[in-house]
Amino acid sequence: MAPRNLVVIVADTLRDPKGLQRGGPSLMPFLDAFAKSGARFERLLASSSWTAPSHVSLLTGLDPWETHFEVPGASRRPPPAESVADAWGKAGGVSAAFSANFVVTPVLGTATGYTRFNPGFPSGTAGKLQLALQFSGYERLLYWAVEAGYRPTGGPLGRLGSAALSWGGTGFCRSIGGLRNGDTMARSLASFLRRRRRTGATKPLHLFFNLVEAHEPYLPGDNGGPAGGPRDLAHLPSINLARLTDALSPYGSPERFQEVYRASLPVLDRALERIVRVLQRSGVLDNAVLLFLSDHGQSLGEQGFYGHGYYLFDELVKVPAYLWEFKDGKPLPAPSLPTEWVDHRHLFDLLRSVAPDGAPVAPQEILTDSLVRRGPACSYFEGPRPRPPGGFVFKTPRSQVYRMLRVQAGEAAVMGMSDGEGKNLRSVPTHSLDPTSPELEAIAHQILGSIQGVTAATSGPQSALDAQVDARLKSWGYD
Repeated sequence: MAPRNLVVIVADTLRDPKGLQRGGPSLMPFLDAFAKSGARFERLLASSSWTAPSHVSLLTGLDPWETHFEVPGASRRPPPAESVADAWGKAGGVSAAFSANFVVTPVLGTATGYTRFNPGFPSGTAGKLQLALQFSGYERLLYWAVEAGYRPTGGPLGRLGSAALSWGGTGFCRSIGGLRNGDTMARSLASFLRRRRRTGATKPLHLFFNLVEAHEPYLPGDNGGPAGGPRDLAHLPSINLARLTDALSPYGSPERFQEVYRASLPVLDRALERIVRVLQRSGVLDNAVLLFLSDHGQSLGEQGFYGHGYYLFDELVKVPAYLWEFKDGKPLPAPSLPTEWVDHRHLFDLLRSVAPDGAPVAPQEILTDSLVRRGPACSYFEGPRPRPPGGFVFKTPRSQVYRMLRVQAGEAAVMGMSDGEGKNLRSVPTHSLDPTSPELEAIAHQILGSIQGVTAATSGPQSALDAQVDARLKSWGYD
């Protein structure tokens, strides 16, 4: 029998497609058909609302509040921890990663331990070009273009300048995207696997992929709708919609952004199909465990916010995931999964349990045990509020830093918030239909308080929960 392989595919910025389906053909027909032979996680909470910390939690199991750092300068890094790739290597396997997102890389500590990283895949070049575009002041110009082009009283010269800037940026962003799209990744993967076969490599293989077809920018003729479509706010070649929120809210239409995001999902679906077909033809899936999931979602005008990061709304942190196990090239019956909410840390424990020697996978048992040890599903954000970039040259937003923690368990969800120093700890609305519970609120405050090194104060009826909450926290390792 072929050696056991482990494949992890992250669809960057994928919201739950079911929530965007509006009749007609499926937005992701390949995934829908492929999922029938696997198991769907009905309750997965992203460990954060942006890419880097969620990937660290998934690939190393670190708590979400240990994974945050600002990418520019990257003065803070995730603490060293054994990754899925590290564990796979110790068990006698080899690993390779293909990441289309430049923040998912060994250099930043977000994808560590891989024997090969982006072999034959020019994503690094694309990342450097994207950074050059950002730091050249393009986003500041684009912010001006939005205001000039869509202000009701805007003049013809302003609208002309806006159109020229937008279309020029669209062309450049499309060139960048061509270096790291699903077609390019599939070709690089096929070449990598052919080289392995030529060299007679037989060790169990762990493959990791990050696909960005659902990630902004959304460009007409690419992942933002058909070529020749109408130019509107949904086709802005932005690489950080969150910093354009102030400009988009007064002039934009959430429906337009939802439509263009919907147009990106079939493109992602085709990229996923190409990757899976290469894996099937090469024999990787003859004997394998495959996990397909999202790292976080995308806000499309809900609560007046566009993009991701900064908040922990439902559309940002309730994300899809699917699991398959293959033997002799055929999928086994779908395994049972726990009905409780899990996050990326719990999925790390599942991935860590997959053995190259082909030992049976028991996801329900592993995840249930992980929930007992780690505690409930959590999502965390730390940073400044979004704002337009200052000056001609791009600058990192320096508005007030805050910290936000969402805890999800059963049918309830609560959210706590503090300032950057851990003070002014309070509850804030989740903007969700999920009810709250006093016990879960106490747990959230205690965890958030422990992160900051302060004690969450309770009084009145709430204090009656102290002993129970403290006991639970200690059982999860939060002393």
